[in-house]
Amino acid sequence: MSLINQVLKDLEKNTKQNQPLQFNTIAIEEKKSNFFIGTIISTILITTCYLFYVFYKPDPSLQVQEKNKLNITSQKIIQANKTLGKEVALTINTAELTSEPKEIYAKPSKPIKVAQVKKSPDLVVPKNKPLAKSTKKTEVLANSQPVQNNKLKTNNVIGKNRLTSSNIKKESQETLLKKRLKQIRKNHSSDNILATQQAIDLLLKDNPDFHTARQYLIKVCWNNIQCNVPELFKIAIKLYPNYVNYRLLAARYFFDRQQFELAEKYLLVKDNPINKNINLIQIRALTRQKLNKHNLAIADYATILESNPTRGDIYLAIGISFDAIGQINKARRSFQSALADQRLSTKQQQFAENKITSYQG
Repeated sequence: MSLINQVLKDLEKNTKQNQPLQFNTIAIEEKKSNFFIGTIISTILITTCYLFYVFYKPDPSLQVQEKNKLNITSQKIIQANKTLGKEVALTINTAELTSEPKEIYAKPSKPIKVAQVKKSPDLVVPKNKPLAKSTKKTEVLANSQPVQNNKLKTNNVIGKNRLTSSNIKKESQETLLKKRLKQIRKNHSSDNILATQQAIDLLLKDNPDFHTARQYLIKVCWNNIQCNVPELFKIAIKLYPNYVNYRLLAARYFFDRQQFELAEKYLLVKDNPINKNINLIQIRALTRQKLNKHNLAIADYATILESNPTRGDIYLAIGISFDAIGQINKARRSFQSALADQRLSTKQQQFAENKITSYQG
């Protein structure tokens, strides 16, 4: 029995040892522990990432400020280069207007430095800041100069257009006046001089400075007893005292009628630029010779010879006055000087030679 019991015990032991192991509880416990550990690790990682994100996240405002700083820096660099480039152009334009362009072009330090700074990749804002400040006024001047030039060009164009339009208007008015005067001349008749005078008076009423018409009226009335010619001279000279032609016409009118005192009166002009007119001086000297005012005539002829020392006809005239007052030597020299002028006519040469011969006898 003991052996059987022993066998049974052995079998029971073997049976217990051959039974399968119970892993279900252990597996469940291991799975629970792994999940717990994974959850903790995930939580730690997430917390760590969150804390890192919170503490080390870049500030958006700082990023915007940095971007703005970069943009401002780049704009300043570009603006500085532009203004410096304009300064170069302004320096060149200014140099062209100076009285010593060679000296300016001999020192082109500023344009060369500007070109080098513009190409330099190491350009920084602090160095360009003073340049931008210093060229601010230059930029304004450089920007305003084209505007001023455009304004000047515009003003010049407007001025030219105004002058052109005024000239056209003036020319058209003169053309119209000439046509009216031409028609008056065409209708003029010596038998009806008063009608011509009335037509010209009407023309001069609206155009008093139309001298051609006024001189034509004087010419028409010159030898016509129906016209008051002296009155025409008075009106003309009163309106235009500096217009020498009216005085010359008046002097010739009275000279032809041997009214030498009246002729001299119209030729006596004081403090007036027409007093230096050569034609006026010559007619006045001739008139004074007729009035036996030879010393005054000699003074007038001498004035003419100061500006025209080779005029033989004036030497003849002054020789006559010297002869009239008994200054024979001066008269002889004057006639000899007259013969030196080849422009004298045969009659004038013969007169001078006869005078010289008479002095020798």
